[in-house]
Amino acid sequence: MPTYVRRILYGILGLVAFIVLLVILVVVALQFPAAQDFAARKASGYLQDKIGTEVRIGKFRTDWRNAISLDDVYLEDQKGDTLLSVGHLGVNIDLWALTKSQINVKSVELNDGTVGITRTLPDSTFNFDYITAAFATGDTTTAPVDTASAGFQYNIGDARLTNIRLTYDDQVEGMAVKTRVGELAVNMDAVDVDASTYRIDQAVLRNTAINIVQSKNAPRTPPSASRWN
Repeated sequence: MPTYVRRILYGILGLVAFIVLLVILVVVALQFPAAQDFAARKASGYLQDKIGTEVRIGKFRTDWRNAISLDDVYLEDQKGDTLLSVGHLGVNIDLWALTKSQINVKSVELNDGTVGITRTLPDSTFNFDYITAAFATGDTTTAPVDTASAGFQYNIGDARLTNIRLTYDDQVEGMAVKTRVGELAVNMDAVDVDASTYRIDQAVLRNTAINIVQSKNAPRTPPSASRWN
């Protein structure tokens, strides 16, 4: 084998070995809390630059196998109001199952959460539409979706929510909703998103209130043409 060919092969093998070693070092480093906090700061900085509003991620923890947790997450809308705030979100999920189009969630815990959604006139836009626009690719071509291969299988176990507040103010429909959930604990028996099937085995709801104000009537449906024939 010519010398220059051996040098090219050694160079390629050396580059591959360097990339593999770099990936291993990154994975190992991300096992440590300091590296995970660094990743959280980078992620929040990227999102803030991308959407143009304040984003904070206080703490990120994961073992890269099952457990994922986020603490002190904050996202504001373009008016400076709270769009999303999370005190603690913990998810026990099989991350490797995602590569097999499976979502296996053993448990979800959400504490001290706030969601504020508004839709205003005259543009009829939601206060989170700017986020969708920021991540839009600009390609309006709609590709056909292979639903047979794109579907996920779901296996969801326990979910527990405590101290959750939701406000929804829709000026277009004339509906204002305020909800406070003290505690909601749910054990799912079956979940099939494609078939819209959600069977609950057990559920507990405590210290919860909801207030709904409808300021507009639903538009009257015009009579069909056949009625007058």
